[in-house]
Amino acid sequence: MGFDIHRFQGVVDEELICSICQSVLEDPVQIQQCEHSYCNDCIREWLKRKRTCPQDCKEVSEKDLLPASRLLRNLLGRMIITCDFVDEGCSELLSLDALQSHVSTCVYNARRLQPCDQGCGEIIAKNEV
Repeated sequence: MGFDIHRFQGVVDEELICSICQSVLEDPVQIQQCEHSYCNDCIREWLKRKRTCPQDCKEVSEKDLLPASRLLRNLLGRMIITCDFVDEGCSELLSLDALQSHVSTCVYNARRLQPCDQGCGEIIAKNEV
């Protein structure tokens, strides 16, 4: 349940794509024995149905999952992605590492918390104003 490949600038290396969802790795983990990497959510769902690695079919369990290597996480973090709210009008291009921080403050985020414009002091979501 990774990131849509079309949101990234440039060519995305195939090693950064989850072979289950065919998207860019999100919250990546790797299988200890074979070192294949997948989105955390994708491989955990996969292992509920099948107890094998999707790529080499070797037996795997959840205890065999490790956080992805620092190198992989660093490569992903430097990739340039569009904001989650590009369809609402945000034109920001930012590193994947900065995405979560940006999204929480993006002016196009309807769920962004802000002070009530009536002066009551309440902090409410933009779409509830």
